[in-house]
Amino acid sequence: MPHRKWGLALAAAAAVCGLGEAQGDEALAKIKTIVIIYAENRSFDHLYGFFPGANGIANATEEQKTQLDHDGKPLPYLVVFGADGKPDPRFPKMPNAPFRIDAPPVNGRPDMILPNPIHAFYHNQEQINGGRNNMFAAMSNVGGWVMGYFGDGQLRLMQWAKEYTLADNFFMGAFGGSRAGRARRLFSQHYTAALPAERHSARAGRQSRSG
Repeated sequence: MPHRKWGLALAAAAAVCGLGEAQGDEALAKIKTIVIIYAENRSFDHLYGFFPGANGIANATEEQKTQLDHDGKPLPYLVVFGADGKPDPRFPKMPNAPFRIDAPPVNGRPDMILPNPIHAFYHNQEQINGGRNNMFAAMSNVGGWVMGYFGDGQLRLMQWAKEYTLADNFFMGAFGGSRAGRARRLFSQHYTAALPAERHSARAGRQSRSG
């Protein structure tokens, strides 16, 4: 009798799982178009650092918010560099911490032409610094600008994030700019579509578990 009850329980659980999958497939079938927005040269915290409920600046420790110099010691302050490699006179020295762009003393706006950080293959590896992400200011052409964020909740991208899906724990798949990541996703998609049905299903299962 215990074995029979256990078997019935398993059968019931399988039925519930099957129902859940069917409902999930039905919901996904309603989606006609998926649009992925790559905001190049924009970190998550740069735009959504204080998005309600997101894993952003509010969750960072003091150590995580501190940028290091080339010698491994904390920078005494942040300096924003211009295209000529010299301190940009438009921006004051800032404390070694995230700072708001659209507020004093920076007073930047989303419609202004602001510093453009480098996003190159080798620079990116040095900036990430083994996952500590504390060498971005030292290894960037714009210095401390990389620690700036927009706090205006009226940004159009902020409104879209409230309406759609915001990937606050998305990790890039390639060093450097977003072009490599886009190409990687595109070619992976084409390769997967060309696989036989049984291999396509197995590959999709692996991707869903590791994604």
